[in-house]
Amino acid sequence: MSAPLSRLGPWVVFFVAAVIYLPALGGDYVFDDRKALLEHPVVMGEAVLWETFVREFWGQRVDEGWSSSYRPITTLTFAIEQRLTPAPWLHLAVNILFYAVTCALVTRAARRVASPAGALAAGLAFALLPIHVENVASIVGRADTLAVLACLVAYELTVIPAHGWRWVACVFGATLAYAVGLLSKETVALFPAVLAWLGGLAVLHERPRPWAKLLPAITTGLVGLAYLGARARLEALSLGLPDNFVPGQNQLDGLSGWPRLLGNLAALGHYVEITLVPLRLCVEHTYADIVPPTSLWGAGAAHAWLGFFLIFLALLDGVRAVRDRRGGYGMAALLAYALVGHWVIPLVVIVAERLALWPTAWLAIALAPALGRLLSGPSRRYFIAGGSVVLALMTTRVVVRSLDWRNNETLIGSSLRMCPATVHTRVQRAHQAKEAGRAKEAAWHFAVAAAARQRFPAPFDVPALEAERTMPLEERLLAIPELLEVEHPTGFLVGLRNYLASQGAHAEAAVVERVLQARATLQRRVP
Repeated sequence: MSAPLSRLGPWVVFFVAAVIYLPALGGDYVFDDRKALLEHPVVMGEAVLWETFVREFWGQRVDEGWSSSYRPITTLTFAIEQRLTPAPWLHLAVNILFYAVTCALVTRAARRVASPAGALAAGLAFALLPIHVENVASIVGRADTLAVLACLVAYELTVIPAHGWRWVACVFGATLAYAVGLLSKETVALFPAVLAWLGGLAVLHERPRPWAKLLPAITTGLVGLAYLGARARLEALSLGLPDNFVPGQNQLDGLSGWPRLLGNLAALGHYVEITLVPLRLCVEHTYADIVPPTSLWGAGAAHAWLGFFLIFLALLDGVRAVRDRRGGYGMAALLAYALVGHWVIPLVVIVAERLALWPTAWLAIALAPALGRLLSGPSRRYFIAGGSVVLALMTTRVVVRSLDWRNNETLIGSSLRMCPATVHTRVQRAHQAKEAGRAKEAAWHFAVAAAARQRFPAPFDVPALEAERTMPLEERLLAIPELLEVEHPTGFLVGLRNYLASQGAHAEAAVVERVLQARATLQRRVP
């Protein structure tokens, strides 16, 4: 039974991942899809395919201005598919295929350290994590999937038994696969560090041919350094944030010392929360949805402690691996997370669900041995029953979240319900309402976003977030200053009106003007 399960496990996970995401095929171009595809000259056929390598992810040439994204391989796949059909279903079908293959590779890697049952359980858990929905249901989410897939292929090539020219071919193939991953998305840049860690453990405990164990880490590391050097020479693709960057999405930027450390730990804690309890999934977790804690016991500190605990466990796993060669993949997961967790460079968004794919792949591999022991222990029936319920709940959440990504209206609506404080999503909803001619609704969302930005960097927890569920829009508009708890009600409304007018949102500015007049009339009536 063990042998067939070992061979079929990756195929089972591939099939489950593919089937569970079939509802995503009905999605449209949403969120960043339009900019990265429909406004990209190469994707739309206005430029030749090779120009993907001289343009950043959003379409402009790399010498025309700053961009944080250079992903030519991902863009190349979009361009090829767009030439076959402009309908979004093909892009989404390829996303599903790439994701299913990634899940199968995670299962295969887990099998190298765990029993077939443990590897299958880890693969299924990874495939059904709702935090991964953005990687599939969002077309641009493919960038992470393609990068992770390429690096898992590279990892497989480094661990298969090989000698002579076959071994040389495997090392070359692994290096090439890493280069493909790096040119798909930058989040896998620290993959050589993962290989160095695992190779170092092999040298420490297995001894023979130590240079052979570390050569893949060296060759991929050289590719990574060449990539970083090339980007460093191009100011437009600098890895840091520009000097004029406004920290409206990543409020870790500019922090240092203990505040920065607490913020990094809290970001990890938030990733843990939305991975294990995926009830509050949003298009982007930005200010003021997530605010770095200012102390060990204040607002947000619980997430920082959760992040600290997880890092402690990963380091403990690393120490155990050095001592007796057990484990070590928890430490690999931490190394994979270091870049997306803002430990190395600041990213634009403080917490983005799409970035979790890379570290959770290694986390699934790390947990596979423990899952295998539970499935073979005396309480395996209870574990299987409980695990089946959890997987069923995760499946339901994946389907529901996939349907959230059908179009911009459903996506932003669901994100505001789950994360009502996030400024970035709030502004997007305001622009949606403005374009649809819903001036009153747009004015409300602009007001909430403005108040949140004024509150920066303090937490934004005001009565307006609850009032959205219980109070009619007309009443909310009249009570904007009170619901937003602004210090100078009239001054806030005047400033909002003037700002909207300066941005061409005249209908929304007129709404705010009527609110000002209505409040002035009410104040005159008060004896």
